[in-house]
Amino acid sequence: MKTKPVKGMRDIRTMSDRRGRAKESHAKYLDLAMLEMGKMRRKRIKDNADEVLESIEQQLADIEEKQAELLAAANADLAVSCSDPGPAVPRSAKKGSEGGFVINY
Repeated sequence: MKTKPVKGMRDIRTMSDRRGRAKESHAKYLDLAMLEMGKMRRKRIKDNADEVLESIEQQLADIEEKQAELLAAANADLAVSCSDPGPAVPRSAKKGSEGGFVINY
């Protein structure tokens, strides 16, 4: 005589294994929402990176401007020193230049 198999937990039917059109469309809308949030987050990151790049470019421009000012000042000082050579006294004619070095205590 054949006996019926004993049913266990595996044989209980639930709604979790059924997929209807309503659940699939709902999941698609959730996926769309998550993609939109990811897009907004990446746009915010991009905007912040653009601000950082603009700041860095401004700092580089300021540095180059300062370098140009210092170079112009150095060139002006060089032009003044070349036009006025000062006294033409040789080094050996200066006082205390007998040779070696002197340490004063």
